[in-house]
Amino acid sequence: MTNRHFKAYLIVLGSTVSLYFIVAISTNWLIDPFNELGRNRIGLFFSTQRQAIQSIIKMDHNALLLGSSRIQEIPASELKHYQFANLAFPDAKAEEEYFLLKKYLRNEKLVIIGLDFYIFNDRQFPVLKMNDWSDHLFGRLEYLTSFNVFKSSIIALYKWHMKQSPSMTKDEWEDNELYSTVQMSKKAVLGFNQSTESGSISGEAKEACDTQGDPILDEYYNQHSRDLYGVLENNHYRRFHFSNERMEYLKKIKQLLESHGTRYIVFFNPESDATHFLTKKTGNEELFFHWKELVRKIFPNVKDFSCSGYSAKENYFPGDGFHYQPEVGVKIINSLLDNEE
Repeated sequence: MTNRHFKAYLIVLGSTVSLYFIVAISTNWLIDPFNELGRNRIGLFFSTQRQAIQSIIKMDHNALLLGSSRIQEIPASELKHYQFANLAFPDAKAEEEYFLLKKYLRNEKLVIIGLDFYIFNDRQFPVLKMNDWSDHLFGRLEYLTSFNVFKSSIIALYKWHMKQSPSMTKDEWEDNELYSTVQMSKKAVLGFNQSTESGSISGEAKEACDTQGDPILDEYYNQHSRDLYGVLENNHYRRFHFSNERMEYLKKIKQLLESHGTRYIVFFNPESDATHFLTKKTGNEELFFHWKELVRKIFPNVKDFSCSGYSAKENYFPGDGFHYQPEVGVKIINSLLDNEE
C-alpha cells in the first residue's frame, strides 16, 4: 500500500468513525431508549428494572426481596415486619443476583429470594460472563456512544413509528421509578387484563404437582394465552439444558450472605397448573424435582410453594397462568415472615 493510499484509507476510516459517533450520540441523546438521561418522549420499549435498581436501593429499607418478574409485582409496602426494597427483575439469574448483592448488600437484616426452575435452562438463558453489577449500568459517555444503545434507539424509534405499545410511557416511568421496582405494564407487553378480581386466593398445600389433561385448553385461557404458552414451551422448557454453573452461583450467594451475617429465606416460586403441565409435556418433570433436591443441599430450609394451593389458576392474572397476582405474592412473603425461624 502506497503512502497516498494509506492516507486515503485513514481519511475514510476516520470519517466513518466520526460519522458513527455523530449519528450515535445524536440518536441516543434524542431517543434515550432507557430514559437514562430523562429525555425519553416516545415511551420505554425495553425492560429497565436492572438499570433502576441503583435508584431503588437508595430508598430507606432494612430488607431485600429478589427474584424474577413473578416477584417484581409484589408491593413492598404491604410486607410485614421489615421495610423492603423490591429488587426483583425479569428473568433474574443467580449470577446477576450474586453480583447485585455483592455490590449493594450492607446492613440489611433479611434477604428473601424466590427461585424459578425455568431460569436454569442455559440454552435459553446462558450464564452471563459478569465481573461486577456495574456491567449492567451505563456511564454517561458509554450510554451516548454505545452501539447496543444505538441499536435500541433505532428499534424503539421503529416501534414508535409503527404505533406499537411501549412497555411503559414516560408518565408511568416518572410515577414508578422510585417505587419498589419499575413496574412493566403487562397489558402492553403480554396483552392480557391486569384486573385482580379473579376470586379468592388459595394457598392450601398439595402433596404433588398433579395435573389431569391439558389445563391450557380450559376456557380460562384465551387464544393469546395459548400463544404465550406455545412460546414458553418452545423457549423455556423444550431442549432444557440444565446449568450446573448457575447452581454454583447459588452457593456463592449463600456464602456472601453468611459472611455478612445477613439472615435469608429462600423459596421455590409457585408453579401454575399450566406450567406444571408444560414441565411434564416437555419431559422435564424428573429434572424439576432433581433441581429442587440440589437446591435443598445448598439451602436445607428452602420453602417449597411450587406444588401448592398457590398453583390454582384463580391465583394468577386472568388468562395468564405464569405470573401470580400481587396480593398472592404478598400472602406468600408474609407467611414466610410470620414463620421466620
